[in-house]
Amino acid sequence: MTRRIWLGLWAGMIWSCTTLLAGCVLQQDGLAEDVPLSTLPVTAGNVSPSASPTEEPRTETRPKQQPLPPESEKTVQTTTYRVQIPAGLQVQHAPGDVVYLQRDGKTIGGINVYSFYKEHQDITVLMPKYSRTVKSEALEGLSTEAIRFLLERTPTDETSLSTVREVHTYFLQSPLAYDVWVKDGVLSQEEYRAMLNSFHLFHAGGNEREGG
Repeated sequence: MTRRIWLGLWAGMIWSCTTLLAGCVLQQDGLAEDVPLSTLPVTAGNVSPSASPTEEPRTETRPKQQPLPPESEKTVQTTTYRVQIPAGLQVQHAPGDVVYLQRDGKTIGGINVYSFYKEHQDITVLMPKYSRTVKSEALEGLSTEAIRFLLERTPTDETSLSTVREVHTYFLQSPLAYDVWVKDGVLSQEEYRAMLNSFHLFHAGGNEREGG
């Protein structure tokens, strides 16, 4: 009796082992039929799993930016005169029809107005202090009598050690004189001459000028 019981137990253990081995074989066969890992789609970053590897990247077409038109001349007008200044300059107005011309925040010229009776005064009284005349010439072809001076001036501030040169053109129309000046070299000869040619006085001594 005892022998039969042991034989039954051994038979049950052998059956269980056989079943387990068969299950392992079936699992191995199932894995062999799965898709290889190398063929699975991979998602990296913003790449879609369904994207084709041969698909060309998309590029956005943007309209070309049109170049800006070149800056034109500016017209400066006060109560007594009108003048065209070159492009790229800024204008700062001051009392008495005085104008300062600036570039990048620095004054490079301007227009000063003086009380001046040419019949009785020397024009040198209008020149900046601590300046000397390098050369002078009377200008022809302008609407008003004008004299141009190249001046060499010693700056009054202690930070500047070297002298500077300035071109001053005085339009003489009693009882006033108009000094159109720039630092030497900041404008081309053509730009400065064009500014002088455009200078127009509205009146002189209370009387309307003709022409101009």
